[in-house]
Formats: sequence, C-alpha cells, structure tokens
Amino acid sequence: MIGIMIGIMKKGLLILGALAAGAALFLPFAASAQDEALKPRVAFVPLVVEGEDIRLQMAGERVSDEIELKLNLMTAFSVSTVDSLEPYRDIEALESFARERRIDNVLFGRIGEAGSDRITLQISVYDRDKGRVIRSVKRESASILELFGAADGLLDLLVQEFSGVHVGFGMLELVPTGEEGDYALYLDGERIGTNLTRVGKVLNGNRLVEIVQSRMFGREVIYSGSVVVYEDEIATVSFQIPCLLGKEENVLHRHERKIEELKGDPSRREAVLEGYKSLIALLSNVSYCRRLEARREDYRQQDVEYRLAVNYRDIEDNFYRPEPWLFDDLERISPQVDSYRESDKVRTLIWRNATYLFSTLRLNAGYAFSYGRWEEGAGYYEQMERIVTGVPLDDRDWFFQEKEFVDKRWEAYRKKIGRNEVTAEIRMGMKMASRFKDLVSDGEEVFTEYNVVDPGEVIVLTDPWGMQLSMNDRGKGQSPVRIRNVKESQVLVRVDDPWYLGEEVTVDLSKERAIVFIRSEKVQEIQTKPVEQLGRGRYRIEWEELEQARAYRVQVDTSDGDFSQPLIDVAEIRDNRITLSEDLEPGTYYRFRVQGINRNGVTTGWSYGGPFAVDGEGMDEG
Repeated sequence: MIGIMIGIMKKGLLILGALAAGAALFLPFAASAQDEALKPRVAFVPLVVEGEDIRLQMAGERVSDEIELKLNLMTAFSVSTVDSLEPYRDIEALESFARERRIDNVLFGRIGEAGSDRITLQISVYDRDKGRVIRSVKRESASILELFGAADGLLDLLVQEFSGVHVGFGMLELVPTGEEGDYALYLDGERIGTNLTRVGKVLNGNRLVEIVQSRMFGREVIYSGSVVVYEDEIATVSFQIPCLLGKEENVLHRHERKIEELKGDPSRREAVLEGYKSLIALLSNVSYCRRLEARREDYRQQDVEYRLAVNYRDIEDNFYRPEPWLFDDLERISPQVDSYRESDKVRTLIWRNATYLFSTLRLNAGYAFSYGRWEEGAGYYEQMERIVTGVPLDDRDWFFQEKEFVDKRWEAYRKKIGRNEVTAEIRMGMKMASRFKDLVSDGEEVFTEYNVVDPGEVIVLTDPWGMQLSMNDRGKGQSPVRIRNVKESQVLVRVDDPWYLGEEVTVDLSKERAIVFIRSEKVQEIQTKPVEQLGRGRYRIEWEELEQARAYRVQVDTSDGDFSQPLIDVAEIRDNRITLSEDLEPGTYYRFRVQGINRNGVTTGWSYGGPFAVDGEGMDEG
C-alpha cells in the first residue's frame, strides 16, 4: 500500500512542478524593486495533519512545501515560516506572535479525513489589524491528486483576500518567427523556460516579456516588450529570431575577406588556416540559429579543400626530396572524411594527393637505387607502405611483393657491407638494377598524369640536388627550380657544378608544362686515409682535400653498423681532418665515412674508411 501511495505521490509532484511554474509567473504587484522593509509581512504555519495515515502525512508535507514556495515567489510580500505555532489549539499564541513580530497576515491550515475515503483541506488567514481570522475556506477532495489542485485554488482566494488585489490568470502565447533556434523566456525578470510557445496561469496585468538567446558572443536579448494579460484570455507575443546580428556578421565577413586576400600567397598559408579555424570556432554552437550549421559546414569544406591544395603544392615543391611530413595531413584528414559536407570530393582529393605522393616516392626510390643510395631508396619504400596502409588506394598487392624484395636486399646488404663493402655494393646494384630497370622512366610519367597542364612553366630537377641552373644562358638559381610564364616556345636548360659534368636539355613548351630531370655524372670523389692513432685514446680521421669543397661531414659507426643511427655525426668541418673526442668502447672495431659540400650546397657521395680498432680506456680531446 505504501509503495502504491509513493507512486501516486510522484504523480502529485508533477502537478506540484506545474504549480511551481505558475508561481514563477505570479508576480502581481510590481513590488520586486520595493524596499524589503516596506513590504507586507506574511507568516505561514505548515499544515496540521489530523490522523496517523501515512498518505495524509506525505500529502500535508508536499502541500505545505508548495504553499511556502508560492508565497516566496510573490515578491510583493516578505514571507517567513513558523513551525512552533498551533493556531487551532491556541489562537491567542498566534495573535501574540503577530503583534510582537508585526506580522500583517498569518496563513495556516489543516488536512484530514472527511469520511467515505474523502480528504478535507482547510486554509485560513489571520489579520493582525482586524485581530481575527478574516477568511477560512475548505475543500473536500476524492483523491490525493485533487488535493493539490484544491490547495492552489484556495491559496489564490486567500491572497486576494488579504492583499486586496484581484487575482486572475490568463495565458501567454509565443509566436517565434524568422530562424529556427533555441531561446529562453523571461517574465518580469524571472526565467520561465526554454523554447516555450504557450504559458498557462500568467497573472493578469502588465507583464514584461523578454526573449533571450545564448549567441556567438554571449547572452543577447533579442526581444523585450510589455504585454497586458487579461483574466481567462490569451495574450500573444510575436518575435523574430535573427540569423546573425550585425556584429556577428561583421566578424565572419572580416575573417572571410582576410582569407580571400591571403589564399593566393603560399607564404601565408598558416594565416589562412588560422582564419578557417576561427570561423569554425565562432560557429561551434549555433543552437540560436540552426541554419548556420550549413554555413559552418561550408567553412569546414573550404578548410579541408585548402589544406589538401596546400598539401598537393608541397608534394610538387618537394617531389625530388619527399619527406614523411608530406603525408601527415592526409593521415589526419582521412579518418574524418565522412564528416565533411562533400565527402566524396574530399575522398577524391585525398586519393589524388596520396597516389601522387606514392608515385613520387617510387620514382625517387628508383633514382636512389640507380645511384647506389640503397638506404635512401629503402626509406622511400617505408614511406610508401605508410601511404598504402593509411589511405585506401587502388589494389596495391604488387607493392607489398616489391617492398618484400627491397627489404630482403637491403637487409642482406647491411649484413655484408661490414665484411666486404665492394662485393656488397656490386651485388646490391645488380639485383636492384634487374628488378627496377624501368622504375625511373615509369615514374617520370607520373608528373604529367597527376599535374594540371600549365603551358609556359618549366620545372627542373637535378641529381644531385642544388646544382646551378640557367635557361637560354640566363641564371635561374639552384635546383629544384620552377619557372613560370615562359614566353619562348623552346628553351635550352643547362646545369653546372664544379664536381659534376655539365648537362644541357632542349625543352619544348609549345603544348604543356615541362618537367625536366637532369642527372649528372660526378667527376670528384673524396679519397680517405687510414685512421691514425696519435697516442693513448687519440685517433685522427683524415682525407684528401677536395677542390672547391666548402665543408665536410663525418660520421662514425661500429663496423657492423649501417650508419642509420651513427654514433658520431659532425657537420661543417672546415679542415680535411678531425680528431675524435667522444668516448668509444675499447676493443670495438669502428669505421667512418666522409662527404664533401661545395658552395652550391651540392654534396658528394659518401666515401668510406676503416675499420679501425679502439685501444685503451677511451679518447681524449684532440
């Protein structure tokens, strides 16, 4: 039985919630700004429950709580609650309390059984000035649920009695126009609810209506006005939800203009990306105007297309030395592709960039293998595998077979190079050449296939990197070079460097952009000398000076190492010798390699020396 009554009481609490919402509108006498000391003083004595029935006990507590809440929300009164009085047993104590505390009115009541499963509720008002109970009203209810409605009606009658003001209620209807969005309703400065279209039990009289939204820059009142509410009638308030306020539109346009001004300048890419980031952040919460979700998605689409365009340009600008970071953006964007408005377009652009980068890496691997740069070529295949596994491309089963071949040859080379470097180089070269003899020529077709035709443009790439270039005997700097707006239909491109043979290529520009690869044979190499022990713990590495060398680079590794992580790596050495200063392990064999760098930044291949054994307990500064 108790469980059933608790269920009934929960339903009753829903009604109480509705009464509380009505009480929030019950602001009758415009006294909210009145001095508290000047307000009429009202005391409330919680209802007396007659009988031991647990249902009545619970109902009495809930009705008392509701009456107290409603009185407190009537800002015209100064309300207090008194638990110590028993008006029905000792009315004189109530009179004495009212006189001593200067209480204008005291509300009290009781609840009990009326027989035949009916409940009686009585509420009375004592007036201090008149010295008596001026009104006492009673209602009988057939159920607990009816009791809550009866209490609400009785309270309205009694408030009217002791305030002298007619208490009547109407209804407020809200008509939002314009955009679809969330808003909050405030009546006479009190928050009533969110996205309401009709409010019942609004006290009659002149009411201040405010519609408030949480917008781009915080709280905004989008409507404020007075409405007269008549008893038993509906008052209508119509307001418009704007898409963007003036200051909101201005900040978006400012970012848009900045982006358009900078998009054509590759050096300002970070500022453009920051602009898109700001636009997306400004529209992160568009609950105030849901149509702005489409505008935010437009910005996200523009942002990702720009990032992919920048990525494509980076691949072009670095396609002769592609680095792992070129794939980073593609790897970040790929998992989010379905979240973009035009996901198929984004997916196509990712596929284009990834395929272009993949083919570029394969081309560079072919060049590296053709020049005996086995470590570099194997490194490109590691990057290619990252692309294949990170972005859905076409069927690439052949790639994994090809990479398996490269990995086996590279591992065999690393094992043999310490024992017989010359033999290892020859074997590696023969196996790679037979497998990849057409790799370079195949790869060169990539640039025509994946680049937009742009007449009057020449891209010149050289091996090695950094060679001096001229076109029709006019200097164009160091490779790689991109030359735009060439007016001639045919040009002579020449590369030159003191360490390599000069090469000339005639380029036809009558139809499309030309991409030229020029590979020069080196004519200068560094000759190493045996490592010299200067004394206990002191070793000198020396080599023959190379004409026109600006500096040298020396690396030291163990005799069975592959220099992928050299123990010593010293660059910008101005002399043709170096004395080791790092501690090396006694009894261990080491070897070194040296590379020259000329004024153009062009490097020689690595020249190897060693191995040499370390004696003693370490090396001193040299």
